[in-house]
Amino acid sequence: MFSDHPVTKLSSYGNSTGTPPGMLLNVFNMPGGDDPVAPFEVSHWSLERGADSGIDQHPVRELWLIATGSGVMTCGGMTLDVSAGDVMSVEPDQPHTLVNTGDGPCEVFSVWWSE
Repeated sequence: MFSDHPVTKLSSYGNSTGTPPGMLLNVFNMPGGDDPVAPFEVSHWSLERGADSGIDQHPVRELWLIATGSGVMTCGGMTLDVSAGDVMSVEPDQPHTLVNTGDGPCEVFSVWWSE
């Protein structure tokens, strides 16, 4: 166990570097510093109505857990409607983006494996 406590609330930091207008991004700090307790990282982000996440592409697998709202996801040439409760798996090296097409914010939790 990395802590004297059975559960830890993770802290996060806002990261607006390179994010498109209408997008708010928070990345969570995994316990363990340079030797994290899990081989993945987590973020929470939201898109205002009509905003898009911009195109992202990276060499690691990523999961999107759609928490609230709805939108259109484009990944590797496929276009899918997504909404609260959906979990999307993005394969490595696939360009992907999300556009909020709903009436309110679209919130997403993202999990990706560390390189």
